Amino acid sequence: QWLHRASQKNPKPIKGAIQIIQITGNLSFNPTSEGGEDLMRNEKFKILVDVWERIHERFVYKDKINDDQIIYGAIRGMTQELNDKYTVFQEPQEATNFNEALNGEFEGIGISIDMIDEKVTVISPLRKSPAERAGIHPNDVITKVGEKSVIGLKLEEVVKLIKGPKNTKVTLGISREGKNLSFEITRETIKMLIVDGYMRDGIAVIQINSFNQDTDQDFTKTVQTLLEQKPKGFIIDVRSNPGGFLDTALNILDHFIPKGGTISTLEFKNAKSAEKTFRENASTPGRSDMPNPLKVRYISLGKGELSVYPIIVIQNRGSASASEILAAALRDNSIATIIGDDSFGKGSVQELNNYIDGSQIKISIAKWLTPKGTNLTENPIKPDQYVKDDTKTDADEVLDAAIGMLK
Repeated sequence: QWLHRASQKNPKPIKGAIQIIQITGNLSFNPTSEGGEDLMRNEKFKILVDVWERIHERFVYKDKINDDQIIYGAIRGMTQELNDKYTVFQEPQEATNFNEALNGEFEGIGISIDMIDEKVTVISPLRKSPAERAGIHPNDVITKVGEKSVIGLKLEEVVKLIKGPKNTKVTLGISREGKNLSFEITRETIKMLIVDGYMRDGIAVIQINSFNQDTDQDFTKTVQTLLEQKPKGFIIDVRSNPGGFLDTALNILDHFIPKGGTISTLEFKNAKSAEKTFRENASTPGRSDMPNPLKVRYISLGKGELSVYPIIVIQNRGSASASEILAAALRDNSIATIIGDDSFGKGSVQELNNYIDGSQIKISIAKWLTPKGTNLTENPIKPDQYVKDDTKTDADEVLDAAIGMLK
């Protein structure tokens, strides 16, 4: 009863999810469900309720009691005890910052960060952002913002310190491979150009910076424009792309993989969870099937019209999540060659749910496998050819190498 009162009802569903599945329907606590029965039988549940009551009855600093923060703390504690860096509860402000990044415009320095192993870690700096120009790298650990240590701070508190009005400066203390570094960065209005397509030396280059809700539509328009110029081949640039919505990646891959080809497979721990995910895909007939009770396979529904062209994918250590799904699917289907550096290495699938108070939770529900059955957890995609970009020059050595290979 206590959890039922504390819970938020009627969560607001969202379109898509950060790498993967949206939840619909109402939130409720059912003590007769499998999870509810386990909770009610657990002796520690009584302790939980007793602590809540004692705080309100006996705590001397009553003015410091904030019921919302106590509940948020309990929820955050549950997710942290799972010891999974991708299962995260986000309070309303954290969720807002997270969704702002997907929407493509904000004021700041242009980095995607997350709390990994209790460290504020850079997933990737956005392409051509102030953070990238200053020299911030994927997997950098932020230790200080200005003179303030971020150790022990929540992710939303760190985000607040980093963000600020354009034309103001912020200094980041960074730990990188055992070295302590400092970077002064001027904030700007970050307007993410999600898809950028152009011709170079007869080759079509498409840069994808994020997989948000409109990326697939922008990609389709860009492809149509480039095809009119009769390209010799395509370069798909997903460097420093931290990922986004799975549905978006699937729609983009329809352009490359002919109908019926495997894009990716989700591997679950129990059949009930797999079946639930499969049913949630029913709105798009033919998009998925179940090769066995523990797996849901995603299938191309497109014409694969670009598969007839020579294709190169460019990636780096900031290419994560949906970027890796795209790169792996193209290579495993013998459609593209990958050059650049190792990818980030994220092989789990998160289910995202928004609650009515603005908070949200991401829970790892499955592992995802490449078409050839490889899981990328701690096992990033290795390129077919390593090419390093020389940060001391204005040239883009990786893109130059890709152009040369296709010419």
